[in-house]
Amino acid sequence: MSFLTLGAAKATAARALGMCSTDTRVTDLVNEAQERLLNRPNQSVGSLVRYRFCINESCIVLPRQIRTVESFALCDTPGIVRPIWHEFLGNGTYLYSGDKSIGNELLDHGRTATFNDVGSGKSVTAIAVTAGGSGYVTAPTVVITNDSTDTTGAGALATATVVAGAVTVVTITNSGSGYVVAPTISFTGGGGAAATATASIAFNRLIRALSSTAAEDTGLIVTIMG
Repeated sequence: MSFLTLGAAKATAARALGMCSTDTRVTDLVNEAQERLLNRPNQSVGSLVRYRFCINESCIVLPRQIRTVESFALCDTPGIVRPIWHEFLGNGTYLYSGDKSIGNELLDHGRTATFNDVGSGKSVTAIAVTAGGSGYVTAPTVVITNDSTDTTGAGALATATVVAGAVTVVTITNSGSGYVVAPTISFTGGGGAAATATASIAFNRLIRALSSTAAEDTGLIVTIMG
């Protein structure tokens, strides 16, 4: 199984399109191509590839590039796909008892394939205080101003901490999205002056793990690939 990163795809697509790989349109076109491939009405990505799974438990997690399973066999015995467009990119629960099935079956979860664009912009990931200033009685307001060339960055918020009249730390409360150039940081209010800081931006797509107290979730393992 091979994985293609966005960086590798952008480089290849840029050559084919005659564009620079840093052109934001390349990312948009890669996203569009991926969405079209995943959502072709028939013969979607991976539907014609043959896979063999050897397991000792009753659960199989298929690679995410497989959207539709057209047929399957267990120990050389063909099984039944219900319905024939069984989609594995879907997610959810299907209330069906395995005791009621006839032979080996794959059951559609009843959801459709989804696609989430990889954004071409970045988020504010760090704000470093370069000068604490002086005379601050209360924490000043952190003002985040876009570069004049950045028309897409938005949403970043931060708060300042003052110790002994100087700004010591700037804490990001919302990293925002869509930034192509690091915004300018300034401070207003608080009774002081001369505090300065600089922002850094980077891709900031995160996976959030939620805790569960349900007894049936005890001991479960979450495997993250890609």
